[in-house]
Amino acid sequence: MRPVQINRAGSAVRLRIAPIIPLLLVSACMVESGSNKKSASAARDSTAAAATPAAQQYEISAGFAEEDTVATDTVTDTTAALRTITPQKTMTPVATLPFEPPAAGPATLHVQILLDRANFSPGILTGEWSDNARRALEWFRIANGMDSSAVVDKATYDRLLQAAGNAPLMTQYTVTDADMAGPFVTIPSNVYKKADLKCMCYQSAAEELEERFHTTRTLLRHLNPKVDLGSIKAGTTLWVPNVARDTAAPAPYTTAKIVVSRAGFWTNALDASGRVVAHYPSTLGSDYNPSPTGEYAIDSVYPHPTYRYDPKVLNDPNIPTSRDPATLPPGPNSPVGVVWMALSKEHLGIHGTENPATIGLTESHGCVRLTNWDAWTLSKSINSGTPVTFP
Repeated sequence: MRPVQINRAGSAVRLRIAPIIPLLLVSACMVESGSNKKSASAARDSTAAAATPAAQQYEISAGFAEEDTVATDTVTDTTAALRTITPQKTMTPVATLPFEPPAAGPATLHVQILLDRANFSPGILTGEWSDNARRALEWFRIANGMDSSAVVDKATYDRLLQAAGNAPLMTQYTVTDADMAGPFVTIPSNVYKKADLKCMCYQSAAEELEERFHTTRTLLRHLNPKVDLGSIKAGTTLWVPNVARDTAAPAPYTTAKIVVSRAGFWTNALDASGRVVAHYPSTLGSDYNPSPTGEYAIDSVYPHPTYRYDPKVLNDPNIPTSRDPATLPPGPNSPVGVVWMALSKEHLGIHGTENPATIGLTESHGCVRLTNWDAWTLSKSINSGTPVTFP
């Protein structure tokens, strides 16, 4: 299995290298590693498969319970607006500036893709304007010396186009034999049945493509109205947002510091000059298990972790502590997604998710949750000791 193919604070802490015998690190959303624990630089480049127990190198515990031009006028009927999305309309440059992205439609998707490619993530690409997208636009403007209004004026649009590169915003992708190879599994809702799986793999090729191109099946249907996504096969050609990333490539930026906002539901990566170079919508802690405040640091990075469900450390009033723990195998449908970035505070980490549509909208058990693709990119931009602050 390819766990993810995205083609769909205190002082610095010394990196801990596991000895030959397994080492238990409490970090929680807790890390239990075997003998193959890697440094931040080595682990983030791992492409280890997650389909067999031999590849289950890292274990994370706790943290979760179970038109020919782009129209810029506001459309009140979201469903009708979404039906106007086509690849051609989405790729057409915005003709009227300044404008505020409509509630839905091709102009909205156009801006979302530009933001994604500029590393100011709107989260999942839906063609609907969201709080996540609005915050991404605000932060892009701030990072480029503008005010924080969510408006696309000429200066903003020009800089978005520059940051996003020259490639068209939509591309045609042909499904390959490898895409169809799986393994695909049915993910049960019961955590103990999940523990019986060999991997927390994708449930279908369509789900894998959704994640690879940072989008939803609904949007893929709008872009490909003549394709039955439930029966795609090798050779099927789809229009998709042109946002696929090479998971083995270096990060497009270097992070000197991470800032996590508990109130704003975002994570920002800053360069050495203090400029925001990437922005990601985030799910943060709940009232009963809040994310912390203070200064911490990146300790280690664990790609494709196993996940240990342990009610005793969840601190969730809805889950009896008498329930047995369970160990879930790695995979993109793991509760911690495809990568875990351990911080220098016990029970704290930054990680991916099995449900990208919930990012910025739900609560975690204290950790920082990103989409799988955003978490993976961030993980490749950091080193052990990278400061992380929760203002």
